[in-house]
Amino acid sequence: MLRYAAVDCASMGKCAAAGKLLVMRLLVTKLARSTTEADLQELFESCGRVQSCTIVADAETGRSKGFGFVEMPKVGEAKVAVRNLNGVELDGARIRVKKAQVKQQVSDSPSL
Repeated sequence: MLRYAAVDCASMGKCAAAGKLLVMRLLVTKLARSTTEADLQELFESCGRVQSCTIVADAETGRSKGFGFVEMPKVGEAKVAVRNLNGVELDGARIRVKKAQVKQQVSDSPSL
């Protein structure tokens, strides 16, 4: 059963990058603790294909930390998802969606 406001991403314009096969990783914050990965995937599939969906859980308790990541293989669809799903209510919480920042590798060797 859907527990979010209806969003019609299919009718939204897609950017020129929609055909590219680059994966875009999205950060989703302010999730309700009751939201599941299946709920999140269902919501994002309204905007396009979802490659993966993960909700980060506490290692000790297994409870959701209230944020997760969604990977979408088409950049254009991911941009539509960011634009249309940011601020949408899911399971009683107004979620935030943005492009995830890439972690930089930390080198063990001293810099000169």
